[in-house]
Amino acid sequence: NAVFSDYDYTTYSENRNGFSVRCLKVYLPVVNTLSVANINQSSAMVTGEVISEGDQNSTRGFCYSTISNPTISSDTTMNGTGIGVYSDTLQNLTPSTTYYVRAYVTNSVGTSYGTELSFTTGVSLPGIPCPGTPTVTDIDGNIYNTVQIGNQCWTQSNLKTSRYRNGDTIPTGLSNSDWWSTQFTNLGAYQINYTIAHYDSIYGKFYNHYAVTDNRGICPTGWHVPSKSEFDILVYTLEPGIDTSFVGWSGSLVGGLLKSTALSPTIGGWLQPNTGANNLSGFLAIPSGFADMNGGFLDEGSTTSWWTSTDVLTYNAWYRGLSHNRSSIDSNNSNRAHGLPVRCLKN
Repeated sequence: NAVFSDYDYTTYSENRNGFSVRCLKVYLPVVNTLSVANINQSSAMVTGEVISEGDQNSTRGFCYSTISNPTISSDTTMNGTGIGVYSDTLQNLTPSTTYYVRAYVTNSVGTSYGTELSFTTGVSLPGIPCPGTPTVTDIDGNIYNTVQIGNQCWTQSNLKTSRYRNGDTIPTGLSNSDWWSTQFTNLGAYQINYTIAHYDSIYGKFYNHYAVTDNRGICPTGWHVPSKSEFDILVYTLEPGIDTSFVGWSGSLVGGLLKSTALSPTIGGWLQPNTGANNLSGFLAIPSGFADMNGGFLDEGSTTSWWTSTDVLTYNAWYRGLSHNRSSIDSNNSNRAHGLPVRCLKN
């Protein structure tokens, strides 16, 4: 009589022996995206859970993007194998940006994704210096603190140099008529209101646009006057979704994020009400006013603006501006013979 065992057992045998084989079907894995937590300006912690691997040769992780429905062709993490809960921290994210993330598992059949979650990173903390470049010095020896906003590194105060980068002197002290005539002579120059001592030390110099675009350069080596599109990146970083192509005042937050909270009569302070001002960007914008085409000085305390390097036709150029009674930002153009402050952007 044959004797049958009522239990199973596992052992091993030489690979030249023959045995029967049963096949197991491989399925797509099953995964959930559980949560996003610990969100700050540049990172966020994501948690997922693998319900089923489908087979034993799976890999798991997270895929993320600024575009909805990220896939493994987007930015990804790899977080080992196995069933259960797992987490990772997404690094080097851009501040003030909405991201979309999904957990994923890939096996020999294909890739499965969990539910999409979205989150928005925080605004850059005020006054955070640019990594590796906390200060920069111009050719005159003026030292500027820097501030990192998104992926851009800016000077935290307005330019004060009296010379181009190669050492050539930038003309100044022009008569009112000569200043007005720079729109026809293309002479780069700057103005200082010598009747108010703090103009130069606090507000910096007011350059016409011909100095801005002179190929000798007015920013320190390795830096430049930002183009309109580069200024647009700053604006969009601080207020995602804003229409940077709009001419005039736009947005509802970015002006306040850029403005200093100092109030008049403090030197360099804004007139009341300084709407929305919180300086959360660390840009530290102060109300310099501007020099008009006739050499006069206007609007100290109530407005500020900065040249971009972008021309408009022959006589005008783009600028960005702020006001004491708005939390928005102005994008407009003006005659190149106006004198405006300059901020420098790292190359």
